[in-house]
Amino acid sequence: MHMADVEHPIAVYWDGFGSRKQINFKDLEDDATYTDAQQKELFDESEQVRVNVRVSSKGLRHFYSESSGARSFDRGENNPAHDNRVGEIRNRLLTLTGGWSIAFQYAANTPQTVLFNQLPAYSWDTEVTRILDSSTLVRHDVYGDIGIRMSVRKPSLAIEVVHSHYPEEASFAGMISETRRIPSIILFDFTRVGSNSLIKIDEKSQTLLFRSYTFSISDGSVWQGLERRPEITTSADLQVAADNVYKKWKR
Repeated sequence: MHMADVEHPIAVYWDGFGSRKQINFKDLEDDATYTDAQQKELFDESEQVRVNVRVSSKGLRHFYSESSGARSFDRGENNPAHDNRVGEIRNRLLTLTGGWSIAFQYAANTPQTVLFNQLPAYSWDTEVTRILDSSTLVRHDVYGDIGIRMSVRKPSLAIEVVHSHYPEEASFAGMISETRRIPSIILFDFTRVGSNSLIKIDEKSQTLLFRSYTFSISDGSVWQGLERRPEITTSADLQVAADNVYKKWKR
């Protein structure tokens, strides 16, 4: 049985020190691990649904949930190209201290249009799971905000890195809906394009720049640069548009 074939491939729990631990369903093949898992308070990977362990009719040990109201959860993707890019972006974002800006630049060596200025230091992290609505969870590759001080002039910022996996349709719809309700920007980076290009983070000028060929979601719509793209309403639409824009870039 492969990970994609099971409903809950991973279960998480917290040890006596408050540290988050996880168990892969394949680990249940070990008798000691299986017995230990039976004694723990386990949750699914989104940390929203209680799960237990049992043996299927085919004799396979696995995690299961009796909950019928589980939220849809987009696990994203996991591969070296994707993970390396996520790490690079977070490391660059950590160089942005108080007083940084978000700006648009049509292309290199063209004038910049500052959209958000004098931003305070944000808290940045990777693999951040957030509830978008009553039925959808998303795990952002990179996410940052300033907590309760968030405002129209200090929006939350997420960055989704696409290597081969685009957001699930439920997650994509949730992102659009969320940005319609609260000040939030979701930028897309693509590994097929060079690092620090679609989203350029300049430590010297303390600026995050995006380009005319950068896709994003904000104000309830998909954008390309500063152009609203109302025809892009689904993740599949985004894939078609991105393939068209980035076709000159090879993986």
